Amino acid sequence: MEGACSCGNITFDWQPVLPLATPRACQCDYCQRQQAAYVSETQTGFSVYIRRRDSHRIVTHGTGSAQFHECTSCDMLVFVSSLIDGKCYGVINTRCLKADGIGVDYFDTAVAVSFAGEQLSIRLARRKKNWCKPVTVIHSE
Repeated sequence: MEGACSCGNITFDWQPVLPLATPRACQCDYCQRQQAAYVSETQTGFSVYIRRRDSHRIVTHGTGSAQFHECTSCDMLVFVSSLIDGKCYGVINTRCLKADGIGVDYFDTAVAVSFAGEQLSIRLARRKKNWCKPVTVIHSE
């Protein structure tokens, strides 16, 4: 399965086992502004290709334990990564999936989730259990 931001600067390849789980929509202000709903599948990794490094922005919030990867050319949030015990885990924004017949309309309505107040150790354990790994980021420039 492939995906990309609107302008194609950030693309990814992912080989999940279908059907995919119901997406999760974080209720924080940032994720709601981005209209993001995340999907992942444990034990599957994905590779990200960034064509123009100067149009790739990494944003952090709260605990600083996750990196939100945006394309500044089209203002799209593509994926989120988290480095845990030396391994890179990640989730994909469903708005960026571009497979035959699979896109944001493929999924059930996202389940609203809130992680406000979650302890960092619990947060990292949840990501290790539920997020994709490994995530590899490759810059073409």
